[in-house]
Amino acid sequence: MITIAEFNSKLKDEFIVGLRDEYDEIELEEITPETKLAEALELSSLNILLLMAFLKTEFDLNVTAKSIAACGTVAELHQLVVARLTE
Repeated sequence: MITIAEFNSKLKDEFIVGLRDEYDEIELEEITPETKLAEALELSSLNILLLMAFLKTEFDLNVTAKSIAACGTVAELHQLVVARLTE
């Protein structure tokens, strides 16, 4: 059985890889848990919609634009996903 810590670590790795794949114009090493979403991903309305679609496709989660916009970093977005998955 997988522990919560192992699950979170695996999810974080997969989550960051998925974000890297979603945003082709960003260099792979530029996305880390500390990456500021507004700067690196340019959180425009369109990019927020892309993130919403990514979360729905990859994790079957419906996350609001407001929830995504409230996340300052990739780690905070990951925490939001983990919280939703464990509800």
